[in-house]
Amino acid sequence: MAAGLVSCIFGASQSIAGGYTPAGVIREFSVWNDINGILIMPSDLINPDNCVRRDQITLQKTHPQYKEIYSMVLAAHISGKKVFFYLEGCAQNFPNVVHMVIQN
Repeated sequence: MAAGLVSCIFGASQSIAGGYTPAGVIREFSVWNDINGILIMPSDLINPDNCVRRDQITLQKTHPQYKEIYSMVLAAHISGKKVFFYLEGCAQNFPNVVHMVIQN
């Protein structure tokens, strides 16, 4: 009985799929007072974990490499370079940035 209850409790948790966005440019990014980080609008977007918001992705200030990725977002946007992001989970209802790559 106890084993069934434990599997029922843990089986109901949301799984996190994660995934890479297609390579594309950053169309815009913004900072809002009620978002704990920046919002990014890449030209091609995926929503691997079915977050409520599907129009932008977020880089949270709590990310260990927040400053580095923020700098990469700025550099890629200014230079028009193609980028892709690895998204995992949802943060404040947006797909959450975990990794970023700038393509040559």
